[in-house]
Amino acid sequence: TGNLLVATLTGGASLENLAQPVDVVADPTGSGLIYVADLKNRIVQIYPDGSIGKTWPIVVGTNEGGSRLAISASGSVLYMSDPDRQRVAVIDLQSGETDYFGKTGDSPGQFRTPQGIAVGADGRVYVLDRTRDNVQVFTIK
Repeated sequence: TGNLLVATLTGGASLENLAQPVDVVADPTGSGLIYVADLKNRIVQIYPDGSIGKTWPIVVGTNEGGSRLAISASGSVLYMSDPDRQRVAVIDLQSGETDYFGKTGDSPGQFRTPQGIAVGADGRVYVLDRTRDNVQVFTIK
């Protein structure tokens, strides 16, 4: 088995400004960056030394444990489930532009409580809907 490394991010006094972070995802490209969904209604980029990089203002869901994050294999697109608004946010990390997909309902592409979210190696986005007891698969272009 492997060795367990336990560490706490330090060095960034601004980390104290996080208010009830609800989820974290690591950049898969090896950059050491992490992204945090924070209940100050923002996504925060954190460098390996603990300092805060960019922030993206976005309303973060609080229902059912809050929003969840996933990131594309290229590390360029961040996805956030929003159980409060029955949608998924798509954030282009380079341009800062945010788009959304999904709405309230029971048909394909609609959600009641989108909770868990993941991105497969093929780029497909998987969204778990707790209320509907299903997983929907999306191909994002």
